[in-house]
Amino acid sequence: VVGFNDDPLASIISPSLTTIAHPAFEIGRMAAAQLFEQKENSALVSSKTTVVKTQLVIRESSFKRGLDDYSLVVCLTVF
Repeated sequence: VVGFNDDPLASIISPSLTTIAHPAFEIGRMAAAQLFEQKENSALVSSKTTVVKTQLVIRESSFKRGLDDYSLVVCLTVF
């Protein structure tokens, strides 16, 4: 079982929840910047995909299967 957002509660509950940590502030900053850019350039109506690095935080709700590095990529698309 895997959660998303790496909420502090995920490490406290039993069994502790494996979760995906992501840079929420940075995602919000990039989305706001894209919205302001689209507002300023009203003729520009294309979508933009931005990739941010995430981290899989392994806890008791799952286990490693011989792999040393777990990393995922989340794509944020703003229309």
